[in-house]
Amino acid sequence: MNEALQHPDEVMLGEIRHCLAALPSCVRLCGMPGPAEALSLAHFDVWAPARSRDPLTDYCRGRDHFAEALFVSYKEDSALMIHLIVMTMAARLSDSGATSFGPIEQGFVDAAAERAVAGRLSPEAPDEWAAIVADHQPADIIRARENETAMRTAIYVSKGDRKRLASLYLVHLMRLGRPPIELGVWQFASAAMNGGRN
Repeated sequence: MNEALQHPDEVMLGEIRHCLAALPSCVRLCGMPGPAEALSLAHFDVWAPARSRDPLTDYCRGRDHFAEALFVSYKEDSALMIHLIVMTMAARLSDSGATSFGPIEQGFVDAAAERAVAGRLSPEAPDEWAAIVADHQPADIIRARENETAMRTAIYVSKGDRKRLASLYLVHLMRLGRPPIELGVWQFASAAMNGGRN
Protein backbone atom coordinates (compact mmCIF):
# COMPACT_ATOMS: atom_id res chain seq x y z
CA MET A 1 0.00 0.00 0.00
CA ASN A 2 1.22 3.50 -0.80
CA GLU A 3 2.44 5.08 2.45
CA ALA A 4 0.95 8.44 1.40
CA LEU A 5 -2.52 6.84 1.36
CA GLN A 6 -2.15 5.11 4.74
CA HIS A 7 -3.65 6.53 7.90
CA PRO A 8 -0.89 8.13 10.07
CA ASP A 9 -1.60 5.64 12.89
CA GLU A 10 -1.07 2.73 10.46
CA VAL A 11 2.25 4.23 9.34
CA MET A 12 3.32 4.62 12.99
CA LEU A 13 2.26 1.06 13.86
CA GLY A 14 4.24 -0.24 10.89
CA GLU A 15 7.28 1.70 12.07
CA ILE A 16 6.87 0.33 15.61
CA ARG A 17 6.55 -3.25 14.34
CA HIS A 18 9.67 -2.77 12.25
CA CYS A 19 11.62 -1.38 15.24
CA LEU A 20 10.48 -4.14 17.60
CA ALA A 21 11.42 -6.83 15.08
CA ALA A 22 14.98 -5.50 15.05
CA LEU A 23 15.31 -5.38 18.86
CA PRO A 24 15.78 -8.11 21.50
CA SER A 25 12.55 -9.78 22.64
CA CYS A 26 12.97 -8.25 26.13
CA VAL A 27 12.18 -4.81 24.66
CA ARG A 28 8.58 -3.58 24.89
CA LEU A 29 6.75 -0.51 23.65
CA CYS A 30 5.88 1.64 26.68
CA GLY A 31 4.27 4.67 25.07
CA MET A 32 3.02 5.94 21.75
CA PRO A 33 4.56 9.01 20.16
CA GLY A 34 2.36 12.06 19.86
CA PRO A 35 1.08 13.25 16.47
CA ALA A 36 4.11 15.42 15.69
CA GLU A 37 6.60 13.28 17.59
CA ALA A 38 9.09 10.87 16.03
CA LEU A 39 9.42 7.35 17.38
CA SER A 40 12.46 7.21 19.68
CA LEU A 41 14.10 5.04 22.29
CA ALA A 42 12.11 6.90 24.95
CA HIS A 43 9.01 5.03 23.74
CA PHE A 44 10.52 1.64 24.60
CA ASP A 45 11.29 -0.20 27.82
CA VAL A 46 14.56 -1.97 27.00
CA TRP A 47 14.25 -4.45 29.89
CA ALA A 48 10.74 -5.90 30.08
CA PRO A 49 11.34 -9.64 29.80
CA ALA A 50 8.59 -12.21 30.15
CA ARG A 51 9.12 -14.08 33.41
CA SER A 52 8.08 -17.56 34.45
CA ARG A 53 7.81 -18.95 37.96
CA ASP A 54 10.78 -21.24 37.32
CA PRO A 55 14.23 -19.83 38.22
CA LEU A 56 16.11 -22.10 35.80
CA THR A 57 13.81 -21.18 32.91
CA ASP A 58 14.24 -17.49 33.71
CA TYR A 59 18.01 -17.83 34.03
CA CYS A 60 18.14 -19.43 30.56
CA ARG A 61 15.86 -16.71 29.19
CA GLY A 62 18.24 -14.08 30.54
CA ARG A 63 21.11 -15.74 28.68
CA ASP A 64 18.98 -15.82 25.51
CA HIS A 65 18.19 -12.11 25.90
CA PHE A 66 21.90 -11.37 26.10
CA ALA A 67 22.47 -13.34 22.86
CA GLU A 68 19.78 -11.23 21.19
CA ALA A 69 21.28 -7.99 22.52
CA LEU A 70 24.69 -9.12 21.30
CA PHE A 71 23.25 -9.75 17.82
CA VAL A 72 21.77 -6.23 17.76
CA SER A 73 25.13 -4.86 18.93
CA TYR A 74 26.91 -6.55 16.03
CA LYS A 75 24.37 -5.23 13.53
CA GLU A 76 24.73 -1.69 14.89
CA ASP A 77 28.50 -2.07 15.56
CA SER A 78 27.89 -0.58 19.00
CA ALA A 79 27.49 -1.97 22.51
CA LEU A 80 24.70 0.55 23.17
CA MET A 81 21.89 -2.04 23.43
CA ILE A 82 23.78 -4.10 26.02
CA HIS A 83 24.66 -0.90 27.88
CA LEU A 84 21.06 0.34 27.95
CA ILE A 85 19.74 -2.99 29.20
CA VAL A 86 22.32 -3.25 31.99
CA MET A 87 21.80 0.38 33.04
CA THR A 88 18.04 -0.28 33.22
CA MET A 89 18.64 -3.41 35.32
CA ALA A 90 20.94 -1.47 37.65
CA ALA A 91 18.45 1.36 38.11
CA ARG A 92 15.61 -1.04 38.87
CA LEU A 93 17.76 -2.99 41.30
CA SER A 94 18.62 0.23 43.10
CA ASP A 95 15.01 1.45 43.07
CA SER A 96 13.72 -1.84 44.48
CA GLY A 97 16.22 -1.92 47.34
CA ALA A 98 17.13 -5.50 46.41
CA THR A 99 20.66 -6.71 47.03
CA SER A 100 20.85 -9.22 44.19
CA PHE A 101 19.49 -9.80 40.72
CA GLY A 102 16.63 -12.14 39.95
CA PRO A 103 17.35 -15.24 37.85
CA ILE A 104 16.61 -13.63 34.49
CA GLU A 105 18.91 -10.67 35.20
CA GLN A 106 21.61 -12.99 36.53
CA GLY A 107 21.39 -15.09 33.37
CA PHE A 108 21.91 -11.97 31.25
CA VAL A 109 24.84 -10.74 33.38
CA ASP A 110 26.50 -14.18 33.49
CA ALA A 111 26.26 -14.55 29.71
CA ALA A 112 27.68 -11.05 29.26
CA ALA A 113 30.47 -11.76 31.75
CA GLU A 114 31.48 -14.92 29.87
CA ARG A 115 31.98 -12.80 26.78
CA ALA A 116 33.56 -9.87 28.60
CA VAL A 117 36.40 -11.92 30.07
CA ALA A 118 37.26 -13.06 26.54
CA GLY A 119 37.03 -9.55 25.07
CA ARG A 120 39.52 -6.77 24.80
CA LEU A 121 39.07 -3.67 26.89
CA SER A 122 37.78 -0.56 25.19
CA PRO A 123 39.73 2.66 25.49
CA GLU A 124 38.72 4.94 28.33
CA ALA A 125 35.76 7.11 27.47
CA PRO A 126 36.52 10.57 26.11
CA ASP A 127 36.50 13.42 28.62
CA GLU A 128 33.37 14.81 26.94
CA TRP A 129 31.45 11.62 27.83
CA ALA A 130 32.64 11.76 31.43
CA ALA A 131 31.52 15.37 31.70
CA ILE A 132 28.09 14.59 30.24
CA VAL A 133 27.33 11.58 32.47
CA ALA A 134 28.58 13.57 35.49
CA ASP A 135 26.49 16.60 34.56
CA HIS A 136 29.75 18.58 34.39
CA GLN A 137 30.24 18.34 38.18
CA PRO A 138 33.98 17.91 38.96
CA ALA A 139 33.44 15.54 41.92
CA ASP A 140 31.07 13.38 39.83
CA ILE A 141 33.53 13.31 36.93
CA ILE A 142 36.12 11.90 39.33
CA ARG A 143 33.62 9.26 40.56
CA ALA A 144 32.67 8.38 36.98
CA ARG A 145 36.33 7.79 36.16
CA GLU A 146 36.82 5.76 39.37
CA ASN A 147 33.86 3.55 38.43
CA GLU A 148 35.20 3.15 34.90
CA THR A 149 38.65 2.18 36.24
CA ALA A 150 37.07 -0.26 38.72
CA MET A 151 35.25 -2.04 35.90
CA ARG A 152 38.31 -2.10 33.62
CA THR A 153 40.31 -3.60 36.50
CA ALA A 154 37.57 -6.17 37.24
CA ILE A 155 37.57 -7.30 33.61
CA TYR A 156 41.34 -7.42 33.44
CA VAL A 157 41.85 -9.43 36.63
CA SER A 158 38.99 -11.80 35.77
CA LYS A 159 40.29 -13.04 32.42
CA GLY A 160 39.14 -16.63 32.14
CA ASP A 161 37.07 -16.53 35.35
CA ARG A 162 33.46 -15.65 34.52
CA LYS A 163 32.13 -16.12 38.04
CA ARG A 164 34.69 -13.74 39.51
CA LEU A 165 33.83 -11.02 37.01
CA ALA A 166 30.10 -11.49 37.44
CA SER A 167 30.41 -11.13 41.21
CA LEU A 168 32.73 -8.11 40.90
CA TYR A 169 30.34 -6.59 38.42
CA LEU A 170 27.44 -7.07 40.79
CA VAL A 171 29.45 -5.29 43.49
CA HIS A 172 30.13 -2.52 40.97
CA LEU A 173 26.41 -2.10 40.36
CA MET A 174 25.81 -1.98 44.09
CA ARG A 175 27.95 1.16 44.05
CA LEU A 176 24.93 3.03 42.72
CA GLY A 177 25.28 5.10 45.85
CA ARG A 178 28.39 6.46 44.11
CA PRO A 179 27.07 7.39 40.68
CA PRO A 180 27.62 7.96 37.86
CA ILE A 181 28.23 4.37 36.77
CA GLU A 182 27.61 4.76 33.03
CA LEU A 183 31.29 4.65 32.06
CA GLY A 184 31.88 1.46 34.03
CA VAL A 185 28.82 -0.18 32.53
CA TRP A 186 29.99 0.93 29.07
CA GLN A 187 33.31 -0.85 29.66
CA PHE A 188 31.45 -4.04 30.64
CA ALA A 189 29.09 -3.85 27.66
CA SER A 190 31.93 -3.12 25.22
CA ALA A 191 34.07 -5.97 26.54
CA ALA A 192 31.08 -8.32 26.27
CA MET A 193 30.52 -7.27 22.66
CA ASN A 194 34.23 -7.58 21.86
CA GLY A 195 34.41 -10.99 23.53
CA GLY A 196 31.49 -12.18 21.45
CA ARG A 197 33.61 -11.64 18.35
CA ASN A 198 36.23 -14.12 19.61
